[in-house]
Amino acid sequence: GLVLALAGAALLADAAERRRVAGRMAAQTAAILLPAALLYAVWRYYVAIAGVAELVPLPFAQWNWALLPATFAGIGGAIAEKPVFFGAVALALLLLGLLLRRRGWSPATRALAFFAATFVLYNLFLIVTYIAHFSPLMSAEAHSYFRYNTHLSLILVLALALAARELAAPLWASRRVVGWGAAGALGVALVAPLAFAERLRFDIEMPQPLVWDLAAELKPYLQDGDRLALVLPGDDGEIGRMLADYLASAPPRRRGLALVQRRTADAATLAGLAATGWGLALISCTPPGLAGLVPGEAALLKLEGGEWRRLAAWPHPAGIALSHWQRTRHWPALCR
Repeated sequence: GLVLALAGAALLADAAERRRVAGRMAAQTAAILLPAALLYAVWRYYVAIAGVAELVPLPFAQWNWALLPATFAGIGGAIAEKPVFFGAVALALLLLGLLLRRRGWSPATRALAFFAATFVLYNLFLIVTYIAHFSPLMSAEAHSYFRYNTHLSLILVLALALAARELAAPLWASRRVVGWGAAGALGVALVAPLAFAERLRFDIEMPQPLVWDLAAELKPYLQDGDRLALVLPGDDGEIGRMLADYLASAPPRRRGLALVQRRTADAATLAGLAATGWGLALISCTPPGLAGLVPGEAALLKLEGGEWRRLAAWPHPAGIALSHWQRTRHWPALCR
């Protein structure tokens, strides 16, 4: 989606400047796409032979058409939460119209037009993925909308820099301004990663570390193709999806697992799993009252002789720090 948005934006920006579609530009763009197509073909071959898990489109009957209003609301919420980035996007779109009227086509307006077209095409692609690819929960919240849009941030910064150069050309003629500006830009570039380290590494935010560790503890007890019941009390689907993904995709992978999820941990649930042929069950947060289990742990059970016996158990670590936004969330499936 990103590659095709870039290619389409190049063609659209060129056609807007020439007021026609140039055949040579189309041929050059197609040639430029060949390495990407080759890389994608190699990746598809690897996925086919490696047996790794991957996201696949939903069946057409399950597409999330009814959730489009919620998806757009989620997009609006993401934009409101990230005013700096999306404010810069709005500024780039405004500068495109301003500079086109004042100066016509130039390096700055070409870059701004390229960014604007890429932004529109890529966001159309994202909306399609929310409809046809994501789970209802992730679709309704416009999952990772801001993060996906940051894929365009380098183009955005380049376009804004070229626009600033054209708008304040006399200012840049001063050696003093250029010298201090260069020094300031270098200083910001060096300090910014330190200031934003926590935001840059949001992949280590809760609950990812807990689920990652739980998957790692489970893998020594699992073989490819095992049947495992995930008993996740109170889970809204988030923990179950992450755990299944980590088991299948994080080395050492456990391929071909047959998984079923239950959201209630009690004797009736375990009896139902035993009756339907499930021989292994993970209870992610053991409740009080289940024989042989310590409450508040993660426990792996094995069906032996018609009875569930504890194969292994792992206490959940306490005291992991939460960022500000996480304090309003909870994961009962992880005893939190």
